[in-house]
Amino acid sequence: LVVTAALLASMVGWLIGDSGAEPEHNRVDTGFLQDMREHHQQAVEMSWIYRSKPDTDPGLREVARTIIVGQNLEIGRMIQMLRGFGEPEYRDAGTPMDWMDDEHATHGGDAPSGGNPDDPFTQMPGMATEEQLDALNAATGRDADELFVELMTVHHQAGAEMAQYAIDHGANDEVVAMAEGIVHGQLGEIVEMENLLK
Repeated sequence: LVVTAALLASMVGWLIGDSGAEPEHNRVDTGFLQDMREHHQQAVEMSWIYRSKPDTDPGLREVARTIIVGQNLEIGRMIQMLRGFGEPEYRDAGTPMDWMDDEHATHGGDAPSGGNPDDPFTQMPGMATEEQLDALNAATGRDADELFVELMTVHHQAGAEMAQYAIDHGANDEVVAMAEGIVHGQLGEIVEMENLLK
């Protein structure tokens, strides 16, 4: 018991002593977490819109539910990591995607032409425009199924590319592990949605 108590005390002391230390991270880790948080929030929004419709495909509705739950959990983890890094939870300076080089910032998921100039996050690759969100809101039945898959596929492809860049250039192991999960999960959901839409 004495040995166990001593070990516990030393562990607590180490945790307290280490709690003020910021984990190793770089601008890619920070930018990825801040921008992917915004990216995820729109995916959750699109999924809520789609799930509000009673006349849509049950399998796709389940995918939308998975996106809502999974990406909200990841948003929470992103906030936790940013706090641990001593970085703002939201981007407070710079331009979204400035943590990626010019080639990757637009490749594979062009920024929407109808983005809101007052909201730079709408210019991120894969983000749906307000017009597209309005169209999803208005769609019903098979049209809603097809539009949801179309918008979410573009969104996921861009998100996977952002995550792959973080894998290749990030410095923090937890960020890289999260990015790996995002690539695997979002590319898998694209395949699943395409199969359900057939």
